[in-house]
Amino acid sequence: MTQLPAFDEIAAAHGHRCPGIAIGYKMAKAAAKWAGDAPVTVYATT
Repeated sequence: MTQLPAFDEIAAAHGHRCPGIAIGYKMAKAAAKWAGDAPVTVYATT
């Protein structure tokens, strides 16, 4: 499984904790588990 940083590290990089980052983190964890060892490409826009 792809290793994800701890939620606290993500929140620190984001600047604060909020529902959006919590949901995104949960989604990323689920996607990493689903992908297993397969390579994953992330596309993000702002």
